[in-house]
Amino acid sequence: MNNEGKSLPLVENIVGVLRKLEADVNVLNSDTVILISDIAILKSDLTVLKTDIAAPSTNITVIKNDIAVLRYNLAVLKTDIATLKTDVFFLKTDLAVLKSEIDSLKLNVSSMEEDIVDLKENTREVRGVVNRLIDWAERVEAFTRIPLLP
Repeated sequence: MNNEGKSLPLVENIVGVLRKLEADVNVLNSDTVILISDIAILKSDLTVLKTDIAAPSTNITVIKNDIAVLRYNLAVLKTDIATLKTDVFFLKTDLAVLKSEIDSLKLNVSSMEEDIVDLKENTREVRGVVNRLIDWAERVEAFTRIPLLP
């Protein structure tokens, strides 16, 4: 097997990793949209609670507790969004590194391909020399009647 056959799976593996990273970024983007939607829902819930506070039959203690839970959830969601943004940043950095490594691998593959071409040409030259030597040996055998080759 030549070196070109060995390098293709490596490039395919890197392409697979890049596709997975792209899919992970898409998932993170989707999660962010969901979290933003959740925040909008929480804001809507907060508006409903304010309406309930105005109603005379509302239990103020329950509403205060609900508001505290919503604020806590909102803080958690904000923290999650910040974490997701950091994760996306690191994924983008990793993606840039992988792209750089792919470029380097492409250069290595190109260099290997050039080396293979050189080796093929050198092999042709060596075969030509060997064929000439065999031809000369056969001539010497014919002339001297002493076998030189098995």
